[in-house]
Amino acid sequence: MKTWFITGASTGLGREYTLAALNRGDRVAAASIDPENMEDYKEKYGDQVLVQYLDVTKKDMVDKVFAEAVEYFGHIDVCVNNAGYMQCGAVEEMSEDEARRIFDCNFFGTLFVTQAAAEHMRIRRSGTIVQTTSLSAVDTIAAEGMYGATKHAVLGMSQALYHELKEFGVRVVIIQPGPIKTNMARRAKLCARRIDDYKNVIAAETERWGNEDDHTADTGDAAKCAQVLLKVVDSDNPPRHIVFTSFAYNILQMSIKARLEEAEEWKAESFSADI
Repeated sequence: MKTWFITGASTGLGREYTLAALNRGDRVAAASIDPENMEDYKEKYGDQVLVQYLDVTKKDMVDKVFAEAVEYFGHIDVCVNNAGYMQCGAVEEMSEDEARRIFDCNFFGTLFVTQAAAEHMRIRRSGTIVQTTSLSAVDTIAAEGMYGATKHAVLGMSQALYHELKEFGVRVVIIQPGPIKTNMARRAKLCARRIDDYKNVIAAETERWGNEDDHTADTGDAAKCAQVLLKVVDSDNPPRHIVFTSFAYNILQMSIKARLEEAEEWKAESFSADI
C-alpha cells in the first residue's frame, strides 16, 4: 500500500490518478483549489482519503497542507504534481499579468510542492516525485507559447531534481502527456488581447481551447493514463521520462529526429566555435 499526495486532484488526470490509487487500496491526500468537486471521495473511501483545499501559488499554504497530509497519514510515498492550466494565445498577445499568473501556478506551484515533498522524502530516504510537464515541453506549437514555457521550466527543474535526489533513494519521474480527453479545454484561458495578424496562425488552437465539446485532437484516455502511472510508480526502475499516448510518442520521435538532422546540417559551424 502506498500513500499519495496529488495536486489538481478534483478534475481531469488528477481525478483519475486519485481514483486509481484509492480503488486499489492506497491512501491519498487529494489536494485541489476546488475541494467541492471531491466530496464523493470522502463519501466512498472514508479515512482512506484526505480531501484538502490547496492553492499551489501560495507557498505557506503548500507547506501547511503537505504537513497536514504527513501528520494524517504518517508519511507520503508518492507526490504527484498535477495542478496547472492552459493559457492560449500568441506570445505577442500575452499580457505581463497573464504570463506571471500562469508561471505562478504551473511553475512556482510545482516548485513549492516539490520542495515540500523533497525535504520529506530526502529525510526518509524514500519516495517518488512525479512531475507533470507536457507534450508542449517537447515541441511547443503556436498559441501555446506561455504554457509551453512553464512546462519547459518544470522539465528543466525536474531534470536537475532527478540528479539531486537519486543518492537519497528518492526517484523523480517526468511525465509528458499528449492530448488527453479531459475537461482541460473547457478550463483553458484565452488571452484578453487579440491581434488580427495572428488570427489564422493560431486559429485552430484558440478555437479548440475554451470549447468543452471539442475533443477532436484528444487521443488519450485519462483512466488508462492513471493505470500507466500506477505501473510506473510500482516499478523498481521507473523511467526518468515517459510520454502518455502514441501521439505523444510519435511527436517526441519526430522532434528528436528533426533536431538531430538540423544539428548535423550545421555541425561544421557548431564545431567552428571551439577554441
